[in-house]
Amino acid sequence: MDAGRESVLIAIPFTAGVAAANYSLQISSISRTGIETAASIAVALTLAAAAALWSISFPCHDRISRTDGPDTPDGGRYDTARDLAARKSVLWILFLAAGTAISLVNSIPHLSGPDETGFAGRCAEGLKGLVDSIPFGDSGNNALLKAFLTGDQGSLERSVKSAFRDSGASHLLALSGMHLSIIYIVISRFLSIMGNAPAIRITRSAAIIAGSAFFTVMTGAVPSLVRAFFFILLRECALLTGRNADSINIFCVALLVQLSITPEVVTSVGFQLSYLAMLGIFLLYRPIDRIWDGAGSATESDIITGLPAGEDLDEDTGPRTWKETLERTVPDSLRHIWSMCALSIACQVFTAPAVFLYFGTFPQYFLITNLLCIPLSNLIMVLSIIILPFHAAGICPQFIIDADGLLLSALTDILGIISTM
Repeated sequence: MDAGRESVLIAIPFTAGVAAANYSLQISSISRTGIETAASIAVALTLAAAAALWSISFPCHDRISRTDGPDTPDGGRYDTARDLAARKSVLWILFLAAGTAISLVNSIPHLSGPDETGFAGRCAEGLKGLVDSIPFGDSGNNALLKAFLTGDQGSLERSVKSAFRDSGASHLLALSGMHLSIIYIVISRFLSIMGNAPAIRITRSAAIIAGSAFFTVMTGAVPSLVRAFFFILLRECALLTGRNADSINIFCVALLVQLSITPEVVTSVGFQLSYLAMLGIFLLYRPIDRIWDGAGSATESDIITGLPAGEDLDEDTGPRTWKETLERTVPDSLRHIWSMCALSIACQVFTAPAVFLYFGTFPQYFLITNLLCIPLSNLIMVLSIIILPFHAAGICPQFIIDADGLLLSALTDILGIISTM
């Protein structure tokens, strides 16, 4: 197999098996006995495919041919190309069957224990109460901040929800990687003052993972947030063990693990949009972002020789590329704006078909919405995280609370204007 592609080869058929089983159960009426029978067949097929894969991976010496491959003791050669193709085929069958089996077994009706609110649930209720007690002056700001920090949209006015939906900003209300990224940054910056010794790096990673896990559980472990947690967990584990934190591998492993734990989540719209958005970022963001750097329209040979096309001669400094010229004449802020546009476009290309399929709409002004509202919402959450502990202690200055309230009102007004365009 190609290096770095093993996770893709595993995750795609597994996801297909989970999706096929879940959607089949949704559109058809199957008795418990029928589900158990189908699950037994899927488990048996999984075991058979695993045995076949084991057999193919360790062939006997009498399975030889006169093709490519290492020499065998009796002078022949293994047909490694044929064996590799066979292993890939059986691997597809194995994980397709495994995904189907896990999904079917999970769907067998079973008795559940009493629904008790644990420590994380009590912390969530305490956080909601703390947010409600912040003296913004406008209860709508309390409701919006509570939706941002806890995902509870029950107190939001219908007009506010409509403004977020019609402007294409519904993802701002959904708990996602944006929330965990702020936790990641806060913990990293706070612990960075302690240095970068191996013990400190382990402590920092452990704190990031623990904080992200607690926030995920406290807010109800919605699919998009669980996805973001697995991304952080896998990335930190890769860094601590000295492995390459490859984005696609992390994507596929997180998908595999999440569907193994909760296979029914594959039908969740939030789950699908979350993974589609990340896939767009991983596959399209960098190519689109680099368009800015490629403004000189350099050819492949120009890049190899280090002399981009369209070079601008300067008597004082020598040859100057178009990139250098742009960097001298265009503020860096425009470069950051282009990067944000590239990120929004990459996400939208992959999520737009699903959004149209489920909701029948397409946010025409998503670029304006993201450019204005994502930085504003990030600032709101950072400022709110600072406010909460001081407010709980009763020592938070009112001007900071007023500033946060002003940002929340500005966000609502901006989205209201965009939604009417």
